[in-house]
Amino acid sequence: MELTNHTKGALCCLLGILVLCPDTVCLRFLGEIRDTTMMFYKYVMFSCTFLLVYLLKEGSQVLTAFKTLGKLGFAAGIVLGISGLAITYAFINTAIANVVVIIASNPLFSAFFSYIYLKEEIPTRTLLASIVSFLAIILIF
Repeated sequence: MELTNHTKGALCCLLGILVLCPDTVCLRFLGEIRDTTMMFYKYVMFSCTFLLVYLLKEGSQVLTAFKTLGKLGFAAGIVLGISGLAITYAFINTAIANVVVIIASNPLFSAFFSYIYLKEEIPTRTLLASIVSFLAIILIF
């Protein structure tokens, strides 16, 4: 059975959630290790895993694939790395539930910025869901 791109994306999201939740709890158990040391090893392993997956996917064309990313792709990678470090630091220094709620608000900001910068139309149901979600986040905090 061939999976649609939407189904593949949903499965990847589910896998990410299943990996992220235990990861955050494990960070609490490693409290005696310095934050910077923990983040270094965590992201070295992340980078190695990503490179392995990318090598398996692209094969001998991996260098060509990296070059096609260009400056914008490199900048996006830097921003993703900084956000990962910030999220990990937040997990270490605040309540995990608060960080998860903030991360869950990412789609709200994605819709907003895609409307502003990409001039994408936001469906009414998405706009209403965003407003309700934003009000719920304010209520939680």
